[in-house]
Amino acid sequence: MADVKFLTHYNETVIENFISVVKQNLLFQAQIRGLEEHLKIIPELQKSAEQFEELKIEIVGLKEDNINLKNQLESKNAIVENADKIDTDRFRLQTAVNTQMREISGYKETIVNLQNQLKEKTENFQNQLKKETEYTKQLEEMLPKTAKKKLGIEIVEQVTKEEVLKTESLPLNNTEKNIKVESSGGTF
Repeated sequence: MADVKFLTHYNETVIENFISVVKQNLLFQAQIRGLEEHLKIIPELQKSAEQFEELKIEIVGLKEDNINLKNQLESKNAIVENADKIDTDRFRLQTAVNTQMREISGYKETIVNLQNQLKEKTENFQNQLKKETEYTKQLEEMLPKTAKKKLGIEIVEQVTKEEVLKTESLPLNNTEKNIKVESSGGTF
């Protein structure tokens, strides 16, 4: 009779532990799927970073064009000052200078707009990258060691006070001998 009760209790404990393990497994699988979805976002972020770099290069080119146009404007202004002899040449050069000034002001507006866009995109990208990095770190911390190994993530083990080996003394068959049991804090 005692064996039947023991087996019943044993089976109930095994079933409870099995259900607990299954729940934990389902939770980890859901977290892994979430991490896989976030890992799919990384190429898009890299593409955005490349576009950001292209915009940066384009702005540098526009700045150089602006400097060249300013130099051209200064040289044309010098020509206009030296061309007092002929009114027609002066008029023609003044028209060219006005056209250049309009182009420069257009370029200035373009540069200001591009700088504002670049600043906004940079801030958005940095904020999104920071959020994604923090979220990825959180997900990596929740992954089991085997999944971390499969994904190539470095495993860092942290030992806490709770994980220090625990020892307990249990009596064996009403004898005075004690058995020491050591546990590392696991569930099994």
